[in-house]
Amino acid sequence: MIWTGLLGEADMPEALTFYKDNTHYGLRAPTKGEWRDGQLGEKLFLVGIRVRGELVAVAWIAWKSNFVHIIFTDDTLSLMDEGPFADSGGWCIRKDLQGRELLQLLAATVFVAWFKTINVTKAAPPLWGRMMGLKDQRGAPLFWSKVGESLTGLSYHNLLELPFGFMEREILARWPQEPVPLGNIPADALAAKGKTFEPLLSAGNRLNSWGCVNVPLYVPTSLNTFQRTTRCSLQESIGDIGAFFRVAHERAFSSLS
Repeated sequence: MIWTGLLGEADMPEALTFYKDNTHYGLRAPTKGEWRDGQLGEKLFLVGIRVRGELVAVAWIAWKSNFVHIIFTDDTLSLMDEGPFADSGGWCIRKDLQGRELLQLLAATVFVAWFKTINVTKAAPPLWGRMMGLKDQRGAPLFWSKVGESLTGLSYHNLLELPFGFMEREILARWPQEPVPLGNIPADALAAKGKTFEPLLSAGNRLNSWGCVNVPLYVPTSLNTFQRTTRCSLQESIGDIGAFFRVAHERAFSSLS
């Protein structure tokens, strides 16, 4: 009844259609296909959940070239690049099945894929991700609308038009080299620091409880925090990954039966 695991090339058209039909709140996903062509299983991994053969949830893991984040000093903020990193996002559950115990199963599927399948014979690098931050009335990230656009000359719409995986490097290329004084930033934009988009607070708290740890590195578009997941953080929060997956599978099965 329920299948979970890594999706293959044959699943790509269905997965891209799923994202186009189900993404919301500006969820980041490889919907256009430019970046992923020929790289599935190398730099891009898709995990999915099928119920009775239908794809009902998808997430991605991607190797990216630039881990770009904002750091704060007492009176400035700066953009930093930590180089290549493993990013995860696009966690999407079909709308009619949200609230049916699939979030834990999707998280467990991502954990198993990264820490037990993709990296089965070597130490797994940390898996990074983030929840969405605060938005303005148009649905764009509040911090980018107030600050990022004027600093880079790029609207959020411009960023979304970039091929999947290229947003970080474009922000890095256009961001000022000198630290930005906090006194030059509107107070309501600074107030977005570390805050999660309200409809996703519950999901974010659950991910924290499962070992996705918030760290004081901030997303350039929204000023929300990055989350870092490691074998150690999972062990401390959920114990054995396999056992966590089995419990999640049982709960989803009961909810959907």
